[in-house]
Amino acid sequence: MKRNKKISLIASNRICPNEFIAFARKIDGIIHVRYRCDYDTLFVDAKYWLQYCNEKASLNDIAIIDVGVPIVLIPESPHVDEFFEDALLCYKGGVTYSRPINGKNNGSAGHLTQKWLPMVLDNVGAIEDDMWHPVIIVNACPYQCSEGLPTKSGPRDENFLSLFLGSRASLNFSHLVNCIKRYTFCKVIVACTKGNTQFIKGWLKSNCGLVDDAIREKSLRCCVEYALLQSGIPFVSVCHPCSWFDSRCRQLRPKNTFSQAL
Repeated sequence: MKRNKKISLIASNRICPNEFIAFARKIDGIIHVRYRCDYDTLFVDAKYWLQYCNEKASLNDIAIIDVGVPIVLIPESPHVDEFFEDALLCYKGGVTYSRPINGKNNGSAGHLTQKWLPMVLDNVGAIEDDMWHPVIIVNACPYQCSEGLPTKSGPRDENFLSLFLGSRASLNFSHLVNCIKRYTFCKVIVACTKGNTQFIKGWLKSNCGLVDDAIREKSLRCCVEYALLQSGIPFVSVCHPCSWFDSRCRQLRPKNTFSQAL
């Protein structure tokens, strides 16, 4: 009961909206990622990506006729750097105090994403035409599951699993599925962390026997992949951006973590 109260507090106070952050294009065989020129001063909610492109394409030196299908990058949930004290203005008005895959310091998810995203997109074969593709960050779970504590010793994994998968009676990952289906056509890249696999194995066994039987790799990443598979959404996977300093973690992951039943 105590944990349920804590999850309720997260759900009401620590939410991080999805964001349209950049354009990506293959030019002469090389992928280029161009962050929005107003990225540092403006938050663009993912649901407004097309409207922003229509209004601001010239600002980013992008011709709207050259805009292709969105590329959706999915981390598991926001952590510490994703929340900040200084208000950031929002496209369409208002302010926000959070954004996904944030951070400018070396080693942060934001810094490593800006540095290595072009190579990751190339490694997974995300772009095959000569269009500019909007890059959108969609958190699998929009709530601050770690409660600001270190992820290895804190409640991140338990909170994520409880909020994402729910109880035995309901596998509540509809939020993520609905977010992705909103884009109609898109290319999806799962970039979630692995988490504490020993804890996750125990939690799945106690709370979601069906999922536990289906998923060989007991990780947060594979829980998200399972949700997409069950919903018929094609995807590819890499490791979380915080590990992209390692070239092995920027590679396409094989889809060999699910049972033949799927």
